[in-house]
Amino acid sequence: MKVPCRLEGERLRASLETAIERYGIGALSLDRVRGTYEYLNSLPAVELRFIPGGEDCRQAVDDEVGLQLNRRFVGEEGTVSPLRFFAVDGEDFFYLGLVFYHVIADGYSIFRIVRDIIDCYRGSPYPPELQQPDLYPETYINLFRRRPLLFFLKGLMLPAFVSGLRRACKPYAMYHTHDQSVAYHRMSCDHQFAAALSAAAKRWKVTQHDIFLAIIFKVTAPFVPSKKVTDRKKKMALGSVINISRDLGIDPSRSFGVFLSSFTVSHASSADRSLEALARDIRAMTSGIKKRRTYLVTLFEQWMGLKWMPFLPREQQIKFYPKNYPLWAGVTNLNYATLLDGVPDADGIVLSVAVSTGPNCPVVFAITRGRETIDIGLSYRVEVFSRDEIGKIEVDFLRYSREITIMMQREGLI
Repeated sequence: MKVPCRLEGERLRASLETAIERYGIGALSLDRVRGTYEYLNSLPAVELRFIPGGEDCRQAVDDEVGLQLNRRFVGEEGTVSPLRFFAVDGEDFFYLGLVFYHVIADGYSIFRIVRDIIDCYRGSPYPPELQQPDLYPETYINLFRRRPLLFFLKGLMLPAFVSGLRRACKPYAMYHTHDQSVAYHRMSCDHQFAAALSAAAKRWKVTQHDIFLAIIFKVTAPFVPSKKVTDRKKKMALGSVINISRDLGIDPSRSFGVFLSSFTVSHASSADRSLEALARDIRAMTSGIKKRRTYLVTLFEQWMGLKWMPFLPREQQIKFYPKNYPLWAGVTNLNYATLLDGVPDADGIVLSVAVSTGPNCPVVFAITRGRETIDIGLSYRVEVFSRDEIGKIEVDFLRYSREITIMMQREGLI
């Protein structure tokens, strides 16, 4: 996050401590035997690293993000400090990095802490609506309590769900190597792309997220033939995160936690389709997923995995997801445009998100959308993609985004 203020170290540390204390999330106790967690009242020392920006502050941020993505959250006797911070100094601004243990919160929940930190640092009054969110909301269990069985039947299209995954090819390195090292790369779209994306979605009668998925299919597909397991499977699959707070009956503004699920889409000939045709193909899939709530199947899968995977040998646990969920990329799409409303000088605040990948897929596209900006953070497995290949993905992604912009300009839609 780029903050348009001068960096004052002690003032920033005090703001972080104030925000964390208000939320009561300074330390987390995990009981793995019972499968429970509890936030502790004690406030440990906040980890805050100060990094000189030098000539290229943004590069210093990207380098630190890459390091943080490879650090684990490890605690003694089941206690974890779920938050870490770093700050990179600039001339009349600074970058603030917040690293959080993803099991405690999703991107929207964590943003409220970020917003509170900004308010504290600037001396703004503390917004009443952000006080004391529920740290222990009934989420997934509550979903099954609130809804009758018929609510889930439309989503339990297991034959189609399993068939799409079983016909998808596997990344070879994900299946045969166990190196979990992750690298990070960031790219920013031209400022006109946000308006062009909205216009294209209306013109093609798809969602903006469908277009993002289509672009990611296009930029990833060229690498599949040389990186897949040798077999006859031709489909490639992408995984997409979806916010299900409405299904859970949760008010995100008053609850703190993870309110997410995911779904997959697969395609056999994405490299041969035009971007518009591919986006419409994807729309046909995602509209059915949303209508039938197929994404709820993921919750059942996660529950079953937690129950059964501990009984599998370690080797099979490592290969479980690459074998049964052969994804080529994951996508998370965070729209922070309206969340900045009410923040003073919000136009000067630039947000960017990175989500660490792991055993599930070789690369994750974390899309952050501001009022007029679109920023994408890529975390990728170094055993699967090289830095040069990620550079090629960036070039192709930006090329497709410019093609959409030019197309919408020619049609007079922006």
